[in-house]
Amino acid sequence: MTEMLPTLAVVAVVAALAAIAALAFVLWRGRNAEDPQAAVMADLAQRQADTAMRLETMMRLLGDRQSQLQNAVNERLDSVSHRLGESIQKTTQNTSENLQKLHERLAVIDSAQKNITTLATQVTSLQGPPRLLRVHAR
Repeated sequence: MTEMLPTLAVVAVVAALAAIAALAFVLWRGRNAEDPQAAVMADLAQRQADTAMRLETMMRLLGDRQSQLQNAVNERLDSVSHRLGESIQKTTQNTSENLQKLHERLAVIDSAQKNITTLATQVTSLQGPPRLLRVHAR
């Protein structure tokens, strides 16, 4: 709707200029013809005043509508920003909790790996060549 506001304003200004041009033409024609037509001139002046008032009213209405639209957009933007902030906060909290759980699981895995390494060392030493006891005869 805000894209239409400049277009409507231009149309209203063009209409007002056309009315002024018509009045100027009639005045010029009336002076050159030297035949005063006071009634026609008064009618044209009245129409020009009416057109100017309508143009002013349209501009005021356009300003009011633009203000209403801006207020509505601002309210929606505030609402979306608030929801986005809440969503980010919840996501951050969930991520933190998941990282804590992952850290705990990694600690358990690290402990299990140390136990496996110790057991592997013990099994390897058991599988080694048998040690013969040498008895030295004297």
